[in-house]
Amino acid sequence: MIKQLVDTVRGADGYAGMAVYRGDGMLFSEGLEPAYTDMIKALFEEIGGHFSARGVSLVIRGYTVRAFLAEDKLVICRSEGRFMAMPVLRDREPEYAAGQAPPGLITKEEARKEAAAMLKLLMSSG
Repeated sequence: MIKQLVDTVRGADGYAGMAVYRGDGMLFSEGLEPAYTDMIKALFEEIGGHFSARGVSLVIRGYTVRAFLAEDKLVICRSEGRFMAMPVLRDREPEYAAGQAPPGLITKEEARKEAAAMLKLLMSSG
């Protein structure tokens, strides 16, 4: 999970560093001073305590700094520029990827049949 998280954030436009915390311990840091990330972590915990926030964005001296929760980890990332796009973290693969759709969803075969019927209907009405 941490490698995927780090790779995803590193691939974001303007990447300029990140840190990953679990509890009070730092699991990973790159390009950011620990004192700086500790201040951002404390700010996030203060804001999160009052507003139940899952993420916060700050613009500081031309950098966009984000702190957000990814499962049980706090991720702090810094990007060059203002209001840079947030990296999209992929959750685990959906449970139905193994071939069985959860209740209420149609199977792939049913979806193919529906799509073929819709296409046939569109072609005949045009």
